[in-house]
Amino acid sequence: MMQLLLPGALVAALAVALPIALHLWSRKPSRSVLFGALRWVPPDAERQAARVELTEPWLLAVRCLLLVLLALLLAKPVLNVFTNPDKIQPGWVLVAPSVLQQPNAGLLRILEDLRQEGHQVRALQKGFAQIDIAAKNVIADKREADNYWQLVQEALTKLPPDAPLWVYADAAAMHYGGARPALPARVNWQTLPVTDRQFFMAGAVSRADSVCMLLGFTDSSRVLYEKRTLAKSTLLDGVTFAGWGLIKLTAAQGQYSLVQQRESDTDTLRITASKPKHVLLVYAQTRKQDTYYCRAALGAAAHFLEAAVIVNETSTTAAVPNSKTDVLIWLAEGQLPVAVQQWVGAGGSVIRDAEQTVPSTRNSFTYGGEVFSATVLDTVKWGACVLGDGQAVVSMDTLGKGKVMKWHTRLTPVYNSLVASPQFAAWWVDQFSAWIGDSHKPRYDLRAVPAALAGPVAVAGRDEPAAATATTTELVLWFMVLGIFLLERTMSRRKGEVRD
Repeated sequence: MMQLLLPGALVAALAVALPIALHLWSRKPSRSVLFGALRWVPPDAERQAARVELTEPWLLAVRCLLLVLLALLLAKPVLNVFTNPDKIQPGWVLVAPSVLQQPNAGLLRILEDLRQEGHQVRALQKGFAQIDIAAKNVIADKREADNYWQLVQEALTKLPPDAPLWVYADAAAMHYGGARPALPARVNWQTLPVTDRQFFMAGAVSRADSVCMLLGFTDSSRVLYEKRTLAKSTLLDGVTFAGWGLIKLTAAQGQYSLVQQRESDTDTLRITASKPKHVLLVYAQTRKQDTYYCRAALGAAAHFLEAAVIVNETSTTAAVPNSKTDVLIWLAEGQLPVAVQQWVGAGGSVIRDAEQTVPSTRNSFTYGGEVFSATVLDTVKWGACVLGDGQAVVSMDTLGKGKVMKWHTRLTPVYNSLVASPQFAAWWVDQFSAWIGDSHKPRYDLRAVPAALAGPVAVAGRDEPAAATATTTELVLWFMVLGIFLLERTMSRRKGEVRD
């Protein structure tokens, strides 16, 4: 298939009008012929001699062809040659279950067309169950917080290297976490808007004769919470809340749980007893002001969860957490002391930030459906990325029986815009969600991530066979122009010889 890169250059082909005009109006020079009588000269001979005639038609055709080839050469034609069409294998079409709950006619038509082409339509969730669109076999949405990026990477390992993959996923924030992957070009990712909403139990705290419940609501734009405190005797009989449905308190082997019965499914939340949490905040002398942001966020989180938080501060980096310390916050340079490492190895948890202050790169990351920016000061790969778009901003690693969470930036607004946001308190709530049982599970966050952040961060090199390759025809045209030019010169020379 021929394609012109500069089709406008074909206007130059109008130059063929010049040789046509010259051939039409060119006349041979007249000669005097002597003869003896005018008897045989027709009366209209003079009028026929003045008539316009086309001279040398073959030479004219060669000259016009030469000009057309020059115009075509200026238009830069290329020839698309299709190669290996039979090597493209059938692939998968992964569809998020939430997308199929209320599918539109256009999407169903696309899925059916892909299925008829031989591609398998499967659910974008663990196991990749096959979906029969024609039989209306739609996989139920279990509202699991499956990471779409990880699922797509897993699906690629199950497909041949040249098999295409289509992804139709919603933009709910609960499905996007960790580092955004670079996927091959054979992955066609389509992000669809979030149309669902959910009333859920965010958490609960058990008291002597009552239960403090945290009820949440989420849709594509927000997550809202409200507190309800009811007597245990009342909840044992069950209470119906508008939107949330029936919530009932159950007890088994001394463990209380809340059961939420909705129209489509049932959810269970384990309740833990309310008890204070002890936090040890260690900071360097030069970073006293940085502690204000952590204390304010911890206070807001404790007030929100109605759980006591006891924060002990010290500027002595040699301080060692005791048996009551639940979390250590380390805002100081250098490695963790040996005594602290031993405490973490025994099951402790520590949160620290970057060890250096030399700016490296500015990176954006998404939390709670909002985009923030941070100056990444430590680019050394460390642990598993838990927050960051393309580059890790927060990483998590284990040390013995304990865990170490590391910010690759500083917990101060100068380096991290999240610190100055109300979402910083929400981040602490997520880290200490055990205060109120199974609270704040990410599967309850339906806020939409921007489409530019939901898809892969970059496209890796193509590893599928190309459907077509473009071959330039410029060299061939030059040879044709040269040959026709030589032909035109030869014919013009012979014309002159005949005339002479």
